[in-house]
Amino acid sequence: NAETVDDDSLISFGIESSEDRQFILNLLRSLITQYKESIEAASTIEEKTEQERKELSADIDRILEKQNIFEQQLSAILSGNTERQKKLRAERMQQRKEREERRVEKRRERLLRKARLQLDELQSRIKK
Repeated sequence: NAETVDDDSLISFGIESSEDRQFILNLLRSLITQYKESIEAASTIEEKTEQERKELSADIDRILEKQNIFEQQLSAILSGNTERQKKLRAERMQQRKEREERRVEKRRERLLRKARLQLDELQSRIKK
């Protein structure tokens, strides 16, 4: 393990020059520091990537929810089942009902006039 290498272990490997041992120790420390920094950076990148993935997933879920709502609204429009369309149908039905009532009332008035005319004619015959 490179972290456990010290001056004595380098001497035991046959490196006699203190300058060489110091150079090797500094080099090992630098490599270990860079390795740890790269691991931390990779970990940070993984965390950021995971966070971005979660955010994108949430965005996709929101988009899909909006799409579902849009499809439901479109389906309601195409099937004629919106509140506005229901209101218009109800208004048209009310207008038809009112027209029919007026037509029936006019017919009733005509029949009543006809019956009065016939009654007047009958009364005039009886008086003669």
